[in-house]
Amino acid sequence: MESLEFTTNRLCTLKGWLWRVNDPVGVVIGVHGYKRHGREKKFIELAKVLNASGMNLLTFDFAGCGESREGLCEMSFVSMVDDLACAVEFVKNTWKLPIHVFAHSLGACIAVMFQERAKVFDKLVFMAPALDQKSLQRYWFARKSNRGLTWKEFVKRKITEKSFEKSLKSFYAKQAAKLDFRKAFAKISDKSLLIHGTSDIVVPFESVNCSFIETFIIPGGDHDLESESSIGLWTKILRRFVI
Repeated sequence: MESLEFTTNRLCTLKGWLWRVNDPVGVVIGVHGYKRHGREKKFIELAKVLNASGMNLLTFDFAGCGESREGLCEMSFVSMVDDLACAVEFVKNTWKLPIHVFAHSLGACIAVMFQERAKVFDKLVFMAPALDQKSLQRYWFARKSNRGLTWKEFVKRKITEKSFEKSLKSFYAKQAAKLDFRKAFAKISDKSLLIHGTSDIVVPFESVNCSFIETFIIPGGDHDLESESSIGLWTKILRRFVI
């Protein structure tokens, strides 16, 4: 694993990590979720599988997350798309190879936004994609007072919008509460694989409600799918999909 740095046009230094092989046949860019980082177990284990098949994996920390905390690092959807653009630019300047993306949770929204703008990714893999931010933000708010609330129960109930709006403290949260990326995703669904666990209470499978060219469901799987049994399944499916 190699450590990298990218500088954004906002003068924020992003930390990145590259797992590379000699003479690669393609590159996967890993995009982490909300307040996560690019060296999560899922990425480290995926790198082993991809490297064994002749592919590189590049991950990075969004500005304000993980180790990317230097410079002007306030997190927003626009800033995260710009961060991903820096990673893509590095790959394009280093290799002339197919570029794929593996995006987790919130990272899926950023991958969709970037693909809509640049159309760079050959294949897109989404794990527990939090595409319907508008509904999910309200679901997470409702679960603060009812930890056992399911998505099915949430859909049937109404929340107090005034109380919900007061709970939105950050610029990012105020943005997210108005956004639904499923319509934009529909334009790239023919290139996309969904990986999801049936026991994900953070981004319930039912919240996705989109058609993918391929879907891989892991019974009992949680939001991160980092158990040994889960990783052994989905990493091989991802590898097959992008090669």
